[in-house]
Amino acid sequence: MALIEKIDKVKRLKNVYTVVADGLSYQIYDEFIILHQIKVGKNIDENVLEQLNNSSQQKMCLQQCTTYLSASLRTEKEIFDKLKIKGYSEEIINYTIDKMKAYGYIDDQKFATMYINQFQDVKGVNRIKQELLRKGIDKDKIDALCSQIIDQDNMQEVALKLAQKYMKNKTCSYKNKSK
Repeated sequence: MALIEKIDKVKRLKNVYTVVADGLSYQIYDEFIILHQIKVGKNIDENVLEQLNNSSQQKMCLQQCTTYLSASLRTEKEIFDKLKIKGYSEEIINYTIDKMKAYGYIDDQKFATMYINQFQDVKGVNRIKQELLRKGIDKDKIDALCSQIIDQDNMQEVALKLAQKYMKNKTCSYKNKSK
């Protein structure tokens, strides 16, 4: 049993309190504090505190992920990396990603399809593939989607457009021709 020594509001997080019990601090949502009637001076089982802390961390991670996804569609790897930087454990991050996948907010296939459709007219195929690889999309998935979405005629037009854009303000010399 742990003795609750102090309960303080966390300033940067809404509805989250730091509960200090036997020298250890836990960040717990106010709804869990009310539900379990946590008060200063009360004894509470350490396992219950750990469970409440874990549940609160999961909820905070879900909110962070939702905020991150509200700006634009992201890949699973991008979300994992962002949440890892924020200090969440891999267990909580994986729980969050699985939950968001179940809701349909994270879908690497959909992301790759939309990315290819958006940039196929302004970027070359190799650059698109490289950027998707960097964003954590599987190479086989990328190759399959590129072959389905991008047609060869369009690739030649894009390559010609990019080359003309590059040469637009260049003087014609031997060095430029060799590039």
